[in-house]
Amino acid sequence: MTLKEFTQRIAGINVCQVREVSDDYQEQVIFNADIRQWSAVLEEVLGPPAKPAGVAPSGTDLVLCQIYGSIMKNQTLYRKAFGDATILAMLWPWQDGTHTTLKIGRVAKT
Repeated sequence: MTLKEFTQRIAGINVCQVREVSDDYQEQVIFNADIRQWSAVLEEVLGPPAKPAGVAPSGTDLVLCQIYGSIMKNQTLYRKAFGDATILAMLWPWQDGTHTTLKIGRVAKT
């Protein structure tokens, strides 16, 4: 699965702000009010969270997410291998309780 194909699957869900879009990465701000809808679509495509919020990240999680700013205990990570790459989706909640940054990236297998 390409990042473009993945992005087409999540099109139509409410987004507060699009920050960056490229062939291998996208970043947007979403509303927490829509988090259930986002989580359902992320799970449909990538499976259940590889690292739920509140769970310490594994060494593998840290290595995979390093290029995108790492992953912390309060954040959620979805990931799934597709052929020669792994698609990652990271939910980074804001302290305001209203917004979450969604980072979606493609990491080539080495």
